[in-house]
Amino acid sequence: MDDQEEKKLYNCLNVIIKYVDDVLRQLNTKCKIDSKTTTDTSSTSTATTTCDDPLFDNSVQNNNVNSFTVDIEEDELLDKLTNDIQTTLKNGLPTLSTLCRGYIEQFLHEYHFDKDQRVFTEALTANILYSFQQNLKALLMAAKAYPAAYRNEKETVKKFLRQHPDYKDKSGF
Repeated sequence: MDDQEEKKLYNCLNVIIKYVDDVLRQLNTKCKIDSKTTTDTSSTSTATTTCDDPLFDNSVQNNNVNSFTVDIEEDELLDKLTNDIQTTLKNGLPTLSTLCRGYIEQFLHEYHFDKDQRVFTEALTANILYSFQQNLKALLMAAKAYPAAYRNEKETVKKFLRQHPDYKDKSGF
């Protein structure tokens, strides 16, 4: 992977991460506002628990679990996020090498991404956003660590593997 391709990859991933960050922030703000306006104490405590622990709430990897919402605003926000990411991928993936493009498409497969049409076959849901965000950040760091491994920069690679041990035996770009 050359420097120009690295920049394209970083840009594509950073744009997607920014979209996800923005939606998570909006959902968190909405959740806090909803919990303040709720007068029922049991509903308030449930909403507060949900807002206070995004690691727990958004740890589900299965897109089929809780895949619908009764909140129209949240649904529209998630549809817009899905479309924004698809647009970014449609514009960004063709500029990358076959190997790099294939790696990203393989990563996105667990989120129901169709590599041929470059669309998500199922809309992203709130329950997977946090893990999706963390996995995207790990992929971005991997894109920096793999070339470092090739250049024999051991400290960079060790730091990456300490933070993301699940990448230890994965093949790189």
